[in-house]
Formats: sequence, structure tokens, C-alpha cells
Amino acid sequence: LDAGALLMPFRDVHAGDYAFKAIHRVAVAGVMRGFDAPRRCEFRPEGVVSRREACAVLAAAQGRPEITLQTVFERSDGELTRLDLARLLAQMTGAGEVGGEAAMNHLHRLCPEGGWITGDFGGAAVNRETLAAVVDAVFDPFGTLPL
Repeated sequence: LDAGALLMPFRDVHAGDYAFKAIHRVAVAGVMRGFDAPRRCEFRPEGVVSRREACAVLAAAQGRPEITLQTVFERSDGELTRLDLARLLAQMTGAGEVGGEAAMNHLHRLCPEGGWITGDFGGAAVNRETLAAVVDAVFDPFGTLPL
């Protein structure tokens, strides 16, 4: 990965992308998948993440199938926002129930390299590239899950 080699044949993920390594690591670990079955040749990094997809990814990253939409969100529909992700990660990493700025500050502590976690604390949607980078930084599924 350091040399820009591909582990997965995603035609829309390039060596210069900030989450290049993270995307490949979470894909090889089976935490996130590509599109265009059966070849899965696109990752769609700019695609907006739904709450449903986020729960599936986070459950897989931690090897915890008990994480479901019903245990995480009051509403299961819609796209995942930065604040949703921050609150969810605070719960999953032992920080407890925190909201607003405290949740975002916790996310910054978990991902100090995450310059992409900026802006408002609520409405901005999370894309697949960002989710891959956060999951890789926080849970390291490539290094911790059995491959």
C-alpha cells in the first residue's frame, strides 16, 4: 500500500487519495465492500453512507453482530451525519452518551489525523471514504479481525 499497489481492484480509488490505504484495509478485512458484483470494481468513495450501512460496517469492524439499527438509532432511515457518527463512536469506544461538541471532540481525539472531520456538528453527511478512514483509524480491522 505504501507503494500505491492495489489490494482490491477499485477503479475509483487512487494512490493519491487521502483514504487510499484505509479503503483497501477495510475492504480486505471484509468490513466494507465494493459495488458492481460479482467483480466489485468500484468503491464509490463519495457515496453518502446510510445509517443502515454504518451499522453494518461498525458491527463488522468490531466483530459485534448484535449492533443493529434498533440498538443504535432512534430513527433508522436517512443518511449518516457527522454527529451521528461521532455519537455512535463515543458509545462504542466507552465514552458513553455524549452529544454535540463533546461527541465531535471525542471523534477528533480518536482520529487526530482526520482533518476531514471539520465543519458543523450536525447536518453534514458522511461519505464512504470518510467512514473507511474512521473505521480504519479507530478499530484497525485489518490488524485485529481474522482474515
